[in-house]
Amino acid sequence: MQLVLYRGEASLPESISGLAVSNRYIATAQSSGVIELFSNPHLFSLARIDIGMRDIQTMEFNGDVLVIGSLTQGIAYVDTLTMAVKKEKKEGVWKVLCRQKQELVIYSLVEGGSEVFVNGSFVYRNSGYISAACFGQNRNEYVLGMYDGRVIKIENGRATMDIILDKTRGCTEAVMDIVHIVGDEYGCCTMEGSFHVIDVNQRVVKQTISVRNSSLNTMCTMGDKVFMAGADSRIICYTKAGKYYRKESQDDVCYGDCLFMRESNGNIVVASEDGTLTVVHLHKTEKRLVLRKYPTHPVAYTNDKVYSAAKEEMSIFNVERPDEENDSIRSKCIFKHIAKSPILDIKSLDSLSFIRTKEGVRAYEYNHCNTAVNMLAQIKGTVIYHTIINRRIWCVMEKKKRLVLTVVELDSNKDAVVPEPKEWILTEIGVSFVPTHITEGRSECEVLISGSDIILFNTTDNKHVQISSKETEYFLGRLSNNRIYGVGQSIKAELKDSRILTVFDLKGKKLEETGMVFKTPIMDIQVLNKEIFIACQNEIKILEETKEIKTLDVSAVIDGICVDNKEIFAMQRPWQFTQQKLPLQVFKEKYGRR
Repeated sequence: MQLVLYRGEASLPESISGLAVSNRYIATAQSSGVIELFSNPHLFSLARIDIGMRDIQTMEFNGDVLVIGSLTQGIAYVDTLTMAVKKEKKEGVWKVLCRQKQELVIYSLVEGGSEVFVNGSFVYRNSGYISAACFGQNRNEYVLGMYDGRVIKIENGRATMDIILDKTRGCTEAVMDIVHIVGDEYGCCTMEGSFHVIDVNQRVVKQTISVRNSSLNTMCTMGDKVFMAGADSRIICYTKAGKYYRKESQDDVCYGDCLFMRESNGNIVVASEDGTLTVVHLHKTEKRLVLRKYPTHPVAYTNDKVYSAAKEEMSIFNVERPDEENDSIRSKCIFKHIAKSPILDIKSLDSLSFIRTKEGVRAYEYNHCNTAVNMLAQIKGTVIYHTIINRRIWCVMEKKKRLVLTVVELDSNKDAVVPEPKEWILTEIGVSFVPTHITEGRSECEVLISGSDIILFNTTDNKHVQISSKETEYFLGRLSNNRIYGVGQSIKAELKDSRILTVFDLKGKKLEETGMVFKTPIMDIQVLNKEIFIACQNEIKILEETKEIKTLDVSAVIDGICVDNKEIFAMQRPWQFTQQKLPLQVFKEKYGRR
């Protein structure tokens, strides 16, 4: 068996326009409107959806509900348990904050000024532009940061404090973010690169620190430690020493401008302009821990054809094998397919491709000679996940606030669609989670469903076997040689913990288990004979049962792999942001700086 590296075309990554973090999930929104859901902290990909909302500006978790705000299309609520979406049309959403079932929304008004609503009720209006906010110590107490360099405290709908951050400057300092630190102290960062400590009880600015000569975009806190970052991608930490805050450390974590930063269980989650999502644990004395997820594109590979998508465009490449063993493979773009909305995922079979968008799943057959396209099947609706097993399209769909498993068969002779697809409500077949992975079972009528537990489901008699663990969540699963392989993380996982590979028998009895360390998030698991292939973004591990045989370091970003008896075909892209460019442009003028 040989490793074949297919180097695809380079493309500019999408910027991240929103970040939300809960104890269980990490969610991001891309500039195209695509929303991705990951596990916290090991960044297993759980869902990739498009709810049709553009101009996303802000995101926040409110319990199990993901609240998404758009400047032009209002607010959307995504239930992470069922993926049901509810929308409220009100333009101008600038920021959403949630705490203990309280939902604070800042609206930017067309006629000028800003309004603050809490749980749908009007609280405050200002003729200026409110650019940042945070909850106060007490109920009905909020602290607002203004674009003209003022900080306002609101109590019961009235402004009880209104101070200017720096009266000595010849210009105003736009507040980019504001956080509660300890006691009556709040911290805010500005577009001018300053960090201000405010005592809302004494109504004074206690301390002003010129941190950078470029914009500070975001902040978060851990106790009396304040972390901030921005146009200079380094994370700077200030901690309280006596009465004042002093610089404790700075860490070069991001490759692009840092746009969002959140604290989660002692970790810091960072989203940057180049589309990278980073989870970092900053030790004061020990080596820091970093898990970085680079942007990926939907890809598929069948019959020497590579299907690769970026936003709404999918390209089909014909792969030409080299005549000599050491020569590189060549590829030629033979077809381009433009969809109406961003392509979320691609699967392929023979000469067919199965494309998932917000409209549903469509199966296409391509005639490369006359560049003709024939649509063979269409599944309309909100499809959360889809795959192809034995000429059957398996889909997880959201219908009437319930998750449904749908299967559509393609006739083996005429490629015609069976008129009536089969459907099962997931909760009725033992699936109490959102599936993230579906693979084939022992026969055509059996599938393996993963997402938190593992369910072996027989479609003939509607019986299922549930494989679960009190300590582990399984997001990827495979069945081979009457053994079930599950890959996941501990339910109370920390960043330092290993990813987990567990082997079960068909009745769910645990046979073996091992921990694995990866540099980047795990993307896929494939099993061939007795060998297990686990791929992350920059390496492939090969195991026999639970014993590691070999690690293949492939450096650039892998989008997907395909394993058969002859080769491991890895599809990767040259991504220019996987290495830091030096020198750092610390004093680069950005975000409207003079």
